[in-house]
Amino acid sequence: MKNFFGLLIVSSGLLLGSFVPIQESAIAQKACPDASGYWKRPNGLIVNYTQKGCTFEGTVTNTPTIFHKITGVFYDNRTADVVISRTNLSSGCQTLLYATLTFLSVPNLYRWVIYGTDGKCELSEDYTEDDVFTKL
Repeated sequence: MKNFFGLLIVSSGLLLGSFVPIQESAIAQKACPDASGYWKRPNGLIVNYTQKGCTFEGTVTNTPTIFHKITGVFYDNRTADVVISRTNLSSGCQTLLYATLTFLSVPNLYRWVIYGTDGKCELSEDYTEDDVFTKL
């Protein structure tokens, strides 16, 4: 007996031959928090994120002398790995900061922890930040 792809086999209540690709199935989708929108930390810094699936991008909106481009990917239902590209607009010097972003159990709060940089520009390799942001 030949096995034809797409052959409809109804046996034991199973329907074979009309498969949904695994990346499109509900089983394959991991739950990721919604990072989209504007977020503010206590010192007034504001970040605006857009998100598609478990990846997101953002920019800091209110630092006129420094440009920050943020990219991240959630690896579970709370936490993302983040890279921040920081450019000093007066000197043109660019550095990369490495961070995690973790959604807290309190709604509309996340914590970002910068744990190091590539050591360029004004920031040392061991530069750190630990802040909580609130959704606006």
